Amino acid sequence: MAGAITVGLAQQSLFEVENLVWGTLWLGRIRQARHDMLVAFMESPSPRLAKRLAGLERYEKPIRAARRRVLKRWLKQE
Repeated sequence: MAGAITVGLAQQSLFEVENLVWGTLWLGRIRQARHDMLVAFMESPSPRLAKRLAGLERYEKPIRAARRRVLKRWLKQE
């Protein structure tokens, strides 16, 4: 996959590369928030926090899908 990304970066528009980087950064932020919430949940479980943890998926799913579409486009161009 790393090879596909490297080849793709040379061929793709700057816009797609920026979207890929932006998505990766946001996924990192979401994962960090999930980690922090899990730590808090383990210290004192609450239904409210469990619901918030489950709700993070709605932010993560579209970003993962967008990244997957960009990578698929790059692979098709090879």
